Amino acid sequence: MTASPKIEDSLGAPIAARSDVHERCSATRLLILPANGDAVELNGPAAFVWDLLRAGSTPDEIVRRTAEAYDETPGVVSPLVLTTLAQLHDHGLTMTAE
Repeated sequence: MTASPKIEDSLGAPIAARSDVHERCSATRLLILPANGDAVELNGPAAFVWDLLRAGSTPDEIVRRTAEAYDETPGVVSPLVLTTLAQLHDHGLTMTAE
């Protein structure tokens, strides 16, 4: 059995959640960037990924914990987590981790 490539390899660099994002909670999570007021609405699974990223989890840890939380295999959730992280990045909600 060969090891699966790390998600960071797909993203190009370790990532982290921006700390200057404001959150408003309701049935969905609304993230607001203070610099321009742009807002992004997250559904439940995306909010779960966001919370783990804000807590400092690596993408590989996010995949593992998401798989556990949703009773799925890492192979099933990995592409979904990667897509969510890419969307967060596209909206300016992530930065390169230090």
